[in-house]
Amino acid sequence: MRTLKELQDFYSSTLCHRFFEYQLANRELVKVHFFRESFCHLLGIQHITKDRRYLGNKGYERIHTEKITLKGINKKGYDYIRDRILYFDHIDTLLKNGALYYFYPERVSPPTKIYARVLIYDEDSSLYLNLFLSKERTHKNLYTPISYIPFSEKDDHPRRYQEHQEYKNILSRRILLIPQDIL
Repeated sequence: MRTLKELQDFYSSTLCHRFFEYQLANRELVKVHFFRESFCHLLGIQHITKDRRYLGNKGYERIHTEKITLKGINKKGYDYIRDRILYFDHIDTLLKNGALYYFYPERVSPPTKIYARVLIYDEDSSLYLNLFLSKERTHKNLYTPISYIPFSEKDDHPRRYQEHQEYKNILSRRILLIPQDIL
């Protein structure tokens, strides 16, 4: 089993401090940025604990200093987020290979509470990876991940988030490093 600190190191070194940029055929530019404050949320920790020490920047810092570990999460809670933890390192492959869709929550069955504008989706072996993006209010083309949900063949209807969504053709992808002094 991976530790939260190992997952955080992956998140920081592979996803943060970069823009993942997609030029779409409709001329729209979608730039994805991972904020460190989103790390705990992407793992889904908010679903299994009411403890605010696990959320946002506080959660990120407490994981960094190993004041919070998976040992602090009960077994039932861990089972709920197990797949996110096991397949968290697939996010970079998803960003490099996944298809992009405009996402309409009302088209999902059964209904979802995820209110994203964009979905990046990929099937990797028997995995169905879903990364949901929300548009940042202050930047025209900047999106930030709000949820990551991996499914496997064992799950009921693993393609449910991708089905009935509006596929967008990606003309090009780029990964741009962000200088540390900008953030």
